[in-house]
Amino acid sequence: MHLALDRRKINKNLAMQISKTQSSSTNITLKTNALCEGAFNAPFELSNTFTSFINNTFFIAIFFKFIKLQYEFLNDLLTNT
Repeated sequence: MHLALDRRKINKNLAMQISKTQSSSTNITLKTNALCEGAFNAPFELSNTFTSFINNTFFIAIFFKFIKLQYEFLNDLLTNT
């Protein structure tokens, strides 16, 4: 009788683990489907992100170049007088 109770307990635990595994695989499937549906728009979003990154990089480079030119101009102005 004692072994039968242990076996039922083990079977119940296994059934719970199997149901958890099935629900997590369903969750993964749903997430995968959502990713596949969004995959069509991904290149456009990446393109916009890359373009804004390039624009920001050029803006920062020009900004620092401007600061460097201002510094050189002021430095020349102060050292020549």
